[in-house]
Amino acid sequence: MWNIWICDDDIAFREKLKHQVQDIMKAEQTWMPGAVSFCEAEELERQIRDHCGEANLVFLDLTQDQRKNMLLGKRILEAQSDAQLVFLSAEDERCWEFYEVEHLYALRKPVEKDHLRRAVERAAKHLRDKHAMEFAVVSKKGIERIPMDQILYFEKEKRKVHLHTQTKRCTFYGKFSDVICRTHRYFMRCHNSYVVNITQAQKLVGRKFFFANGMAIPISQTYYRRIRQAYLVYLGCDCEEQCSQEAQDIGKG
Repeated sequence: MWNIWICDDDIAFREKLKHQVQDIMKAEQTWMPGAVSFCEAEELERQIRDHCGEANLVFLDLTQDQRKNMLLGKRILEAQSDAQLVFLSAEDERCWEFYEVEHLYALRKPVEKDHLRRAVERAAKHLRDKHAMEFAVVSKKGIERIPMDQILYFEKEKRKVHLHTQTKRCTFYGKFSDVICRTHRYFMRCHNSYVVNITQAQKLVGRKFFFANGMAIPISQTYYRRIRQAYLVYLGCDCEEQCSQEAQDIGKG
């Protein structure tokens, strides 16, 4: 379910916008939205503090205090970088000074339905893209979303799988076949006990991948040729030239 936060001091406008967004998302068969509306920026600030990480789409009015609410939008993104921020204002767009704050869309009030639809559709696409680049770790403790570009490798221990980043380890029950299906093509099996993210490997030396956390992950003979070639392709190297040079070096030896 989407969490939509709307901050505007006009109650009638808030309610109308909430229903319009919900109707658009239902018509597009997007995730079912749950909307929370706020009259004052202070209420939204408390929501950010108490429910950090729960916002998907935030509509923030700049009409009353443009500078203050613009900084509030900045704090929202600092607390949750994947939140989609839409600014609202009754003033002419040329008077807006929010360009230093990253935002998805800017809508002038009264909001035209076609413009609102485009904003919601853009938010849906951004969220789908972001979620596609995350790995959800489901365990007894709960559900944790890990950006795939932070994952170094997966390690198997019997029925357990350990996900390793540079700073932490998350454990869940699963199979490597499922892990590979849920990740992108640069996650490859290099050993019966390891699936590595080759984009995060710092080097490949002596049939081992070396990572920034100091770990050296072994590569078994079964997987070595395929994963070495994939690593060369990722690095933009000429595989044939590399293999030819390697063969010459071996022949000289």
